[in-house]
Amino acid sequence: MLPEKKYSLFLGKILGGYNFVNMLYGAAYMVFMNERGLDGFSISIIFAISSLSYAIFDYPSGNIADRYGRKKTAALGFLIWGIGLIGFSLSNIVFSFAFFTVISSLGVSLISGTPQSWYVDKLKEIGKIEYKNRVIPILSGALSIFSAFGAFVASFATGIKDFNVSTVLLMAGIFSLLIAPSTFIFFKDNYGERQANTLVKDVIISTKKFFNDKSMKSLLLFYILRSIPLTSFLLVWQLYALNDVGVRSEHIGIFLVGFMIVQSIAGFLSSKLLSKFPRMTNFKLTVYGGIINVLAFVLILIFGANIILFIISASILEFGIGLEYANAGAWMHDIIPSEKRSTYLSALSAINSGSNFILVLFLGLAMDLFGRSSVWIVAIIAQSISLMYLALILRKLIVKTKGLS
Repeated sequence: MLPEKKYSLFLGKILGGYNFVNMLYGAAYMVFMNERGLDGFSISIIFAISSLSYAIFDYPSGNIADRYGRKKTAALGFLIWGIGLIGFSLSNIVFSFAFFTVISSLGVSLISGTPQSWYVDKLKEIGKIEYKNRVIPILSGALSIFSAFGAFVASFATGIKDFNVSTVLLMAGIFSLLIAPSTFIFFKDNYGERQANTLVKDVIISTKKFFNDKSMKSLLLFYILRSIPLTSFLLVWQLYALNDVGVRSEHIGIFLVGFMIVQSIAGFLSSKLLSKFPRMTNFKLTVYGGIINVLAFVLILIFGANIILFIISASILEFGIGLEYANAGAWMHDIIPSEKRSTYLSALSAINSGSNFILVLFLGLAMDLFGRSSVWIVAIIAQSISLMYLALILRKLIVKTKGLS
């Protein structure tokens, strides 16, 4: 097998495992905390701690990966994440939930962006970096299947009478622990640039370089803008479906599985379009995804109270999200410097997480004052601004990318 295919399969296994574990956790943790008697305020505290701790840990995690090895760092992340998930599954009080949430955030931050950085630079080593432009959308489609399977397992398990929800979380932790050694053992690691003798100095230097880099500041603004519509949807869709559309609570898991399948289709279709049409690029598909998202949000706002039209509109939105996110990663890697790939990806992710914390508070206030439909309006405005920024401003930054016309 060609090395680029070996690297792609290895990345798929790592990220597939991550998505499966993440969806097992995501579909069960709310139910579990509710069963343990935590009230809404206590759960919101756990949410806040999760967001802030992830943002804090994620920022230096890229420097750690670039200094000590990207694959090693990801393996350590899976190990720590597994411990955090197992501890979470055994928790009963707010302090314990908060403590193991922080441990989990540390683990996830070490995984975030590091396998992708390892992969792109392994392709660069063998002169096959353009290979990522087709593989990343395919991987996105495949990873959505892993997410769908995780959501299905969690939904099925939590729907069984007298089933202990903590078992789902325990399963997630064990799977994470199992992924760690295979991530560590196979293939050689790669590294970024060391700019100082100590990690702290390296972080300081990298931070200055990041904010002095016009390309990174432009990419950061796009990162923040494009996350607003997705965060808006993730925050409100279940509440909207249950309270405004009339969806039964036991059907939410089915919706989640369906959404993941639609995203998977978007990823696989992207690869087909790129291979069949020579003038098609990942950038163009990202733009098309943004256009679809705007239209879908408008449909939800106008017709979403009807359950059939909500399903159709939400599915269109998930397709647009899948198209946008499956392709954005390919051209973003062309902008980010190889020697600081993990560092800058972590910086983008951490700053975006911090902004999302503020965004969630704002959206929560908007819902209380103006109703849930106000979140759709915010999403429409943000997606439109993001689309214009991408097509009119950010395009100038990546016009040098091969294949962009």
